[in-house]
Amino acid sequence: MSIEISAILDGIAEAGQKQITEIEGTADKQMAGIRSKTEAEASIQKNRILKDGHARLNRTCSLIEQQTIMHSLQLHADARQELIDKVIVGAEEKIATVRNEIKYNKILKTLMLDAIKALKPSLLDGQKIILHFDKRDEAISKDLMKDVEEIVIPRYDISCQGGCIAESEDGLVSTLNTFESRFQHSLAMIQQTLSVFFERKISTS
Repeated sequence: MSIEISAILDGIAEAGQKQITEIEGTADKQMAGIRSKTEAEASIQKNRILKDGHARLNRTCSLIEQQTIMHSLQLHADARQELIDKVIVGAEEKIATVRNEIKYNKILKTLMLDAIKALKPSLLDGQKIILHFDKRDEAISKDLMKDVEEIVIPRYDISCQGGCIAESEDGLVSTLNTFESRFQHSLAMIQQTLSVFFERKISTS
């Protein structure tokens, strides 16, 4: 092979190698760019996943905290209501025993006079007052009515733990003054007072 042909072949080989080098360089740059872009996107995706994860975790923690608070408040309210119910039941049981106490005479007299006093403004001229008692209070009430100035007709036709019902002769107006009616009338106030009392007790315990 002549020197001239050898030189041409060498030149072609050198040019080809140069092109290959340029192609490889371009390919490396493109690969580096792709890798960098991929890593950037992967980093963004990772950060997004972490951010979403933190957000979900914070939301879950917040929900758990709210549920815990609500549960605690419910337990608190249930405990307070249980104490209130116990006191009310105890009071009702106590009311059932008052008739057996010595002071019951004075209590019945007070309730009877209060009932008459409350009814009097609604009576027509000459109307009598009917007092309804429990049969168990017949003897006591007859003795108490000796001191009553108004014309009173006793009747022993109700069932109650104590007290009486005053009624106009025509039955149009009446005043409830039994233990049960007085207790029910005061129940809302009793519950409110007990609620405040036990709220303070539970809060400081």
